[in-house]
Amino acid sequence: MKTSWKLWVASVRLKQGPNRPDIHTGFPGVAGKYVYCPAKVFSLYRDQGMEKEMTWREFQASAFYETEKNRWAVDKRK
Repeated sequence: MKTSWKLWVASVRLKQGPNRPDIHTGFPGVAGKYVYCPAKVFSLYRDQGMEKEMTWREFQASAFYETEKNRWAVDKRK
């Protein structure tokens, strides 16, 4: 394995760390990586009724998931 690859993996682990709420994931059917940031998503949807920052699992089960998926897919096309 290349040294640069090992360094990249180590840096990703450090950036994502156990205390970071951000989740690096994707939406089914939408190409590319999505970074779920609870604070950012909360600020986007607070006025639409989101009551608190949600974990990724809570967010996936919420009504806001599809809305964010569609918003992100449109932004990706720009």
